[in-house]
Formats: sequence, structure tokens, C-alpha cells
Amino acid sequence: VYIHGGCTPTGIDALEWAQRVEAMGAGEILLTSMDRDGTEDGYDILLTRIFSDALSIPIIASGGAGTMEHLWEALVQGRADAVLAASIFHFRKHTVGEVKAFLREKGVEFGEARKILALSTPLGGLGINVKKFTDGRKFPLTYER
Repeated sequence: VYIHGGCTPTGIDALEWAQRVEAMGAGEILLTSMDRDGTEDGYDILLTRIFSDALSIPIIASGGAGTMEHLWEALVQGRADAVLAASIFHFRKHTVGEVKAFLREKGVEFGEARKILALSTPLGGLGINVKKFTDGRKFPLTYER
């Protein structure tokens, strides 16, 4: 765990900290790989998978998305509940619609509880969330800023 914008190490193990905050009632973890952030080389899939497997709260993978395939890898191979991406939208490589269509083609079903897609756009912090009620009815698509 680092503080002050990633400049100051705390000496706290990140997974142990995540388990502690989960026990204290955290509802989700935004997991950013500082080594991958801004690189567009892909998420840290191993890191994401470790956190996803160890915690019961949703994990949002962050840091490194450069292609639509990277988003799919984080959701499927990393078992992330959601992904955060910025550069692919800031630099207009893809639109939200293109990403959603790609992920649907790859088998990501947005109605499943473990498939919540969170995206950052040039408008700043646009979240796209699709969830289901426990009886199978879907919540409406919501946009949050």
C-alpha cells in the first residue's frame, strides 16, 4: 500500500489491507497496478486474480488498459467484477458502445452480478453499471458521474 499519489510506501501488504477493509465493511476495491497504470500494456492479471480469489467483495481492475482485449482479460482471466479504463477513451481509440459490443461477442453478459463495467471517459468518470435483481429482473442501465 502506497500513499501520497504512490510516492510513499506504508509497509502494509496490499492483500492484507484489502482483507482488513473488507472485514470493516468496504463494499468494493478499486485495485490499481501502479506499475501498469498509463502504460496501455494491459492490466496486472495475476494481481487482479489474487485479489478476486481472496476477497468476496467486488474488485475493479485498474491500470494498464490499452485494448478491448485487455478489458476482457481482466474480467475473465483476472476474475475482476469490473474494469476501469481511461486512455482508450481519452485518446478515442474506442467508444463505450464498441467495448460493450466486443465484450458481448466474447461472452461477457452484463446482467451477471460479476460483470459490472466501469469506464472512464473524457467527460470524466462515466460509470456503466448493469446488475440483476436476485429474482433475475435487471436494473436499468445507469450512468453516474
